[in-house]
Amino acid sequence: MTTPARPVPAAPSPESDPSRADGAASPPTPDDRNVREARAAVAVAPRRNGGSPSATVDEVVPAFTPARREQPRERLLRLGAWALCDAELVALVLRTGDGRRDAVALGERLLECHDGVEGLLRQGARSLSATPGVGPAKAAAFVAARELQRRAALEEVEAGPVLSGSVAVRRFLALHLAHHEREVFGVLLLSARHRLIAVQDLFHGSVDRTAVYPREVIKTCLRHNASAVILFHNHPSGVPEPSPSDIQLTGRLQSILDEIDVRLVDHLVVAGTEQVSFAERGLL
Repeated sequence: MTTPARPVPAAPSPESDPSRADGAASPPTPDDRNVREARAAVAVAPRRNGGSPSATVDEVVPAFTPARREQPRERLLRLGAWALCDAELVALVLRTGDGRRDAVALGERLLECHDGVEGLLRQGARSLSATPGVGPAKAAAFVAARELQRRAALEEVEAGPVLSGSVAVRRFLALHLAHHEREVFGVLLLSARHRLIAVQDLFHGSVDRTAVYPREVIKTCLRHNASAVILFHNHPSGVPEPSPSDIQLTGRLQSILDEIDVRLVDHLVVAGTEQVSFAERGLL
């Protein structure tokens, strides 16, 4: 005679679970959160032949073991940089945390303090070092990363003729002037074929103005044997609109440059990611 099998008791529901008397759902676990992150990453992943994603959820979900979680560096090498969030990419630049937070948490804090990736990369070494948890070594790493961006943009400008309204010129100037908290006035010196000869920052001023001496602009053009020039300056206020004094100065410089047979191609006013072109506004 066989003994009937005992029924397996059902798992307690939230309502019957004494520890969850309020019926609320259990808080999400780290695994739950990473599955959601993985699904979001797969949704924007590059596609194979225009069809299915190039990575599956199982490939993107960080590997969990009883001992450790897969680190951002390992995920980047396995899946590519696109699979990492902003804070994880910042963590790879930081390399370590600050003793209280790991590198990813510190990266999140930096992004919050500086209004995202763009604001973070605009910071100079001094302002970065003033952020709690960021010492000289971490600040230097960010400054070096930004300088590599700037030099790559400069190489793009040097690769071909420099024209008014050039996307490459605008990108370079945005990076070149990004960390300056005071006004800077400079020139892009061009050959007869509009190839870049040199970039010169000529004058540094206050937060809202700088003194520009036409004689120094002319001397710089003659020293480099420039045939054309693009003027540029920044507005740390964040507003790129030219002031009446900007317009007046540009007209004066254009007249003087005409006398030495140097063509004024444009004058660009840079304020963060926004720029105003005098040529496009019909101010030349």
